[in-house]
Amino acid sequence: MEYDRVRELLCRYYEGLTTEEEEAQLSELLSDPSILSLFPEERHLASMNAAVPEPPEGFYDRLTDVTHRELQMRPGHRLLRHAATVAAAAVILAASWMLLNQYGPQAVKDTYTDPQIAMAEVKSILNDVSRKMNTGMEELEPMRRITEAPEAVGEMSRINSIVEDNLAKLRYLNRLDNSTGNN
Repeated sequence: MEYDRVRELLCRYYEGLTTEEEEAQLSELLSDPSILSLFPEERHLASMNAAVPEPPEGFYDRLTDVTHRELQMRPGHRLLRHAATVAAAAVILAASWMLLNQYGPQAVKDTYTDPQIAMAEVKSILNDVSRKMNTGMEELEPMRRITEAPEAVGEMSRINSIVEDNLAKLRYLNRLDNSTGNN
């Protein structure tokens, strides 16, 4: 009976569903050596203290000091903080300006002095790009054929209607010939 009760309380404890009374009862049950021998892995729960100690004196004041430090900052500290922020922004802007002036548009130079060599290099690069694009497009050839299929079906339909019209004319002529031949 106690074994089942301990097992039930342990399940509820590990799911976080126990009340303080149930935790005290579990601690009391596990303090019995005969029951604890059935649950040796729960030895730490036998010494479980149900009472939560009160925080020491001044704890809440120290906690408020730590969590609300920015709100309690003195005016001199605020001014120092803002000045440091402005100084950091000024350093970043100055460094950016210096880098742009040193490596800006005027720092870019032509790689080729002869325009014909430059044009030959551009053509070579474009040929490489074109060749690689064409290689990739070969894999899409079956998809291109699929898009041509509806056009071919439409063409066949047009040819079929022309043939049907001509056959209708031939049938008409055949009926005329049969009707005049019988007379």
